[in-house]
Amino acid sequence: MLRPFLFLAGVLLALPITFIGNVYAGEILLATIALFGVIGRARDSRFIDKGLWPFLGLFFLSLCAYVLTDLTLGSPFHDAVRGWARCAFLIADTVGIYIVCRKSRFHLFPLFIGDAFGQILFYALPNMNNEIAINIWKYHLCLPVLLAVLCVIGLYGGRFTCSWSIAVLVAAGLVSLKLDTRAFGLICFAVAAMLTAKLLTFPRIRKLMPVMMLFTLLIGGAAFQSILEALRIEHGSRQALSNEMRIASILTALQTIGMHPLSGIGSWRTDFDAANRHRANVLRLGGKFDSESMNQDGHSQLLQAWVEGGPLAALAFIYVLWRTLQLLRWAIARPLDGFSVFALFLPMNAAWSCLFSPFLGGDARINLAVSVCICVILGKEKRHARLHPCARYPRATPCHKAAA
Repeated sequence: MLRPFLFLAGVLLALPITFIGNVYAGEILLATIALFGVIGRARDSRFIDKGLWPFLGLFFLSLCAYVLTDLTLGSPFHDAVRGWARCAFLIADTVGIYIVCRKSRFHLFPLFIGDAFGQILFYALPNMNNEIAINIWKYHLCLPVLLAVLCVIGLYGGRFTCSWSIAVLVAAGLVSLKLDTRAFGLICFAVAAMLTAKLLTFPRIRKLMPVMMLFTLLIGGAAFQSILEALRIEHGSRQALSNEMRIASILTALQTIGMHPLSGIGSWRTDFDAANRHRANVLRLGGKFDSESMNQDGHSQLLQAWVEGGPLAALAFIYVLWRTLQLLRWAIARPLDGFSVFALFLPMNAAWSCLFSPFLGGDARINLAVSVCICVILGKEKRHARLHPCARYPRATPCHKAAA
């Protein structure tokens, strides 16, 4: 009964509801789960893992920083409420997803599969004739579809789970490069290389892991660069424009932070000065695109939080970046099992998004919340390995048995 419910929740994560801003029906469901879960287990001090508290505390600090900044500067009500709701729903999403996967990490699987189904149903199919394939894949399908396919492999792949996962990652990377979704393709190739190194060295020749990891990453990087060069004729102009706009956006955000280092400028703040600075940065980089953009998000979750809410708001994303990179080493060292691909992919994706993706839309909130919960799971594993060193490298458990 639980799996159909989680599948439905995943489908609803792709159903938008517009009220002042956009929120997804699944987020309202997750907020309800979080509320009743916390109320029902309020007296149980062990209900929330100690690894989750720093994330929640810093997310709440970010919310407070946004509220204080907007009230001090008198931000427009519509913009202020959207900024506050973004932080509040991030907290609710994180707690709700944690409750879902608290008993078993594999409860995330029907949620991922449902999200992919919902994205196809509510966005891809209705917009197939109205939007180019690149945007549909990049913004709505690449991550949900990949995670859903990896979940199916995890459930039914048996002892070939890791091999099939590597093949799917390479295929997803190739499709992403063909559709000029370079960042996602790079992460797919990197995770495929890491999984290959783990597959070739676990469990008997672990000492060769660093050498094998370096070798597979070099091979994967060379393949990625070769394919990128082969497609440069097709996507070269678009890539150049994208690079110029991304770098210009980062420079504009850094300039804004330099002008307001200890205080933010408020939620969703736009002005002509930012547009002029952004245009000047584009021209300085050799671009010819006469941008009228007044956005100062820096194309980065970390920079956007600092620009809008000040350094206190950015602390949460600095901590997320630090924890994901810190736990990536454990994700590499842990034994191979049906969860290995998720333990590698989701923290890497979160670290990249923290640095190079804006904090916009429900997808960003949900992906960040899932990645935080993965970090909590990996942190708990790492603590257990330290307390029981003899059980640190058990033989890998097939995913379909672990999920049962």
